[in-house]
Order: sequence, then C-alpha cells, then structure tokens
Amino acid sequence: MEGHALLLRARRSEFRFPTEAPGHPASVVCGRVMEDGPAVMKEPEEITDGEYEQIVERVCAIDVAKQSGKVCVRVPHEKAPGRRISKVWDVAATTNAVVELGETLVAQGVERVTVESTSDYWRIWFYVLEAAGLEV
Repeated sequence: MEGHALLLRARRSEFRFPTEAPGHPASVVCGRVMEDGPAVMKEPEEITDGEYEQIVERVCAIDVAKQSGKVCVRVPHEKAPGRRISKVWDVAATTNAVVELGETLVAQGVERVTVESTSDYWRIWFYVLEAAGLEV
C-alpha cells in the first residue's frame, strides 16, 4: 500500500516573510517598508488579558489517542522557587490506568485537566478523572 503526501505551496503574494528571488529583492524587513515598496507584514496587534482569564498554577493536559494518552503535568518546581517543571508520560486508555492517573493528579494538587482528543476517545478520560474530583 502506497502512502500519500500533501505538499503545501504558497504563492509569493501569500508568503508573509521577506523573500528574495533573483532579480526580485525583498522590499520589507520586519514590517517596515524599504525603498517605497509595499508592506507585506503588518505590525502585530497587542491583546491584553481580560480579568476573567485565570492562571492555573497546577495543570494537566492530555492528548488522547485510541489506546493511550500523552499526559503533561505542569507544576511549581519543588526546589527552585518561582520556577515551574513539566512532567510528560504515556498512560494506557484503560479504566484502571486512568483511575490511577486520577489519584496521582489529585495527590499532586492538580487544579484543572484539559483533554484533547480525536473521535470519542476522550470519554473514559473525562468521566473517570471527573469522578476522581478533578475539574476536567
């Protein structure tokens, strides 16, 4: 069985970074017009955080697949005040493994769990972790 590949190509007019082709020097560098050329990139818009947005000190994210989940926990570093540490590992998508994960996350004081999934594979993770007392 042959694999398929997708090749993405952009036209020069859609390419947002300065490029140089023979005989066509870039007219914009870092969003500034050079030598009366057209601006390709605009200045970035700055968006401030709203009051409703929260910073979660102890958080977990799980990328769910059919047979397992890639778990990432981000918590304050125990030995370096002001620093954070991330721990990443795989967990099988079985009831016992997810129950054990829930116990581990509760013991670490995780405040919120985010689950990203394809199809309906998220269900076991959501229901079991919620039953463990976690905000999913």
